[in-house]
Amino acid sequence: MIQSTLLSRAAVLAALFCVWTCSIAAAQPPPVPAGPRLESAQGKMVRVTGTDGARRSGRLTSITSTAVVVHERGQDVSMPLTGVRRVEKVGHGVRDGALGGAVAGFIYGYGVTEEDGAGSSREVVGGLLLAGLGAAAGAGVGALLNRARRGGNLIYENRVSSTSVSIAPVLSPSGHVGLAVVGRW
Repeated sequence: MIQSTLLSRAAVLAALFCVWTCSIAAAQPPPVPAGPRLESAQGKMVRVTGTDGARRSGRLTSITSTAVVVHERGQDVSMPLTGVRRVEKVGHGVRDGALGGAVAGFIYGYGVTEEDGAGSSREVVGGLLLAGLGAAAGAGVGALLNRARRGGNLIYENRVSSTSVSIAPVLSPSGHVGLAVVGRW
């Protein structure tokens, strides 16, 4: 009898210890990246997403084991690493694609509509028309490229979920009683 009571208490204590140590391990942020990925991001435009979903953009100054520092609107802004969900480089594929498409479209349109008289309005209109189409096509290709290399732009990700459950009593004017349960993850 005494032996089974001791075993059951030991099992309960072991289970509580496992739950306690797992919750401590889950609360630790992942290690800060080092190497070429972080070095290539220094001074580049980044987007920082907080654990609350808020997004900030700026030039990456540094990432340490405790904070992310971003240069935003002329000043350095430090965010604690525990409050950061992810840091990713901002891709410029849409902008670069639109510019390349506009230039290529203008050159092609100007050349296709070329007449004997140099610089006629028909050549310029043809160049501008195809520049607009080229910019639209280039922006679309740039957006697809941004999407394709999205994982390559990731510098830091904290995959620890901040799961919470809230329970509150609910009282209605007619006297009914209930519970409201809200879960977030």
